[in-house]
Amino acid sequence: MDTAAGRAALRALERNIIDYVRLFAALPGATWHEEPGFVRLHTPDVPNPFFNSVLRARCAPAAAAALVARMVDLYQADCLPLMWWLDADSPPGLSQVLRQQRFFLEASPALACPLAHLPAQEPALPGRRVTRVQTPADLRHWIQINTAPYHFLDYVNDAFYACYSAHGFAPAHPLRHYLAWHDDTPIGCATLFLAGGVAAIYSVAVLAQQRRQGVGRGLLLALLHEARAAGYATAALSSTPDGYGVYQRLGFMPVGTTSLYVRES
Repeated sequence: MDTAAGRAALRALERNIIDYVRLFAALPGATWHEEPGFVRLHTPDVPNPFFNSVLRARCAPAAAAALVARMVDLYQADCLPLMWWLDADSPPGLSQVLRQQRFFLEASPALACPLAHLPAQEPALPGRRVTRVQTPADLRHWIQINTAPYHFLDYVNDAFYACYSAHGFAPAHPLRHYLAWHDDTPIGCATLFLAGGVAAIYSVAVLAQQRRQGVGRGLLLALLHEARAAGYATAALSSTPDGYGVYQRLGFMPVGTTSLYVRES
């Protein structure tokens, strides 16, 4: 992937992230604020950073400190944490302002994969299969696997369930969740979100005892082939350290960094 294509994929991923977080405005009490150069989500009933995010902020560098202070005060008034996403067009010096306001950085490699020449889907091992989530019961399985490493409190899991179930399971919906199974036991999960000109992959997780057995690879291949069948030319994601090697072997290449800052309440 050349430099121009990499930049385009990174910007598409940034757009996709905004569209993805916008889905959570479906939650009761949540509000989505969008104006030229500024986008944020405010969910007073869910005191978790993801649900309380600034996703785009365009301002003069000299105005960054005042803007950050205003947002900190606004979310603190509801005893909420705050997540602040940076992108390629964020004001110079914004990261320093965020650190001064006691935000800490979480940075992940952004990767992209051209979908024209994917590896073929491999025959599943006995008892293994990948299915799309189509029922509330399957969605509960998906949430249990996805959130297990984070030890979220029940209200966070319930918020994910409420949001995803509100958007339903229609075959053509751009938000698509998947489960990997061994016999009748779910052992992995992932999400495909088709928006912003890119097929973005989120929430890849495999149960600890099932890792290094090809579960993640099989799950990802199913999503990538689904994205290509839907007419998408590029997939993108933000990688964890554990997943980086798997993604590279499937053809993902680094295109930049996903940077977000988190301030606890």
